Amino acid sequence: MKKIFLLLLLVAILTTACAHHQSDQFSSSDDELELLTTSTGFAWVALRYNTTTGETWFHFPYYWRTINEEGPIVPSQYVVQIIGFGGSHWAAIRIDSQSGRCWTILDSTWKEITMNMPVASTGGMYGLAMVSTGDSWEAIRFDMYSGESWLHFTNGWRLLSENEKLPESQYIVRMVGEDGWIAIRMDRNSGKSWMLETVKNDYLWIEMEMDVKQDQ
Repeated sequence: MKKIFLLLLLVAILTTACAHHQSDQFSSSDDELELLTTSTGFAWVALRYNTTTGETWFHFPYYWRTINEEGPIVPSQYVVQIIGFGGSHWAAIRIDSQSGRCWTILDSTWKEITMNMPVASTGGMYGLAMVSTGDSWEAIRFDMYSGESWLHFTNGWRLLSENEKLPESQYIVRMVGEDGWIAIRMDRNSGKSWMLETVKNDYLWIEMEMDVKQDQ
């Protein structure tokens, strides 16, 4: 009888241990990993990052190396962009899409790009556009709801000027370039679009007068 009791106890312990192991292995998580690659002309670069924690790793041959942090960052919704430029260089920006905070990689460490001015509170989300200009790079951070946007310079953000007050909607910014660059912003609900132009040493969003025509 004692042997049977011990046998049953052993089976119960093993069953519990297996169940605990399976629970750990298959537990659900909101964390997701993203993979980014770019070419510098002479080589390639890859980054892996966690969309919830912002933790990022740089690819070395045969292993991933963690990108250091200046200080703790809170769980949020992070997006990282990477771009090659100048033949042998690359740059990356990480944005917290909920707060608008941004970081760039310097000396294997995420360094925060200063705000320079308060960000309008829309309760919205923030996006990032990035482009190579041949020997350098440019980036624009934008509020997806208000359309407010900032151009990256040195280690800060410069607010871009407007000719009009924009309605709350859904906005997107795209950049393209090589020897130079252009940026276009579009209201995704109305289709209204603006091009970023230099006016009297200032950057100004100018509405694009574009008629929609049907094929005859």
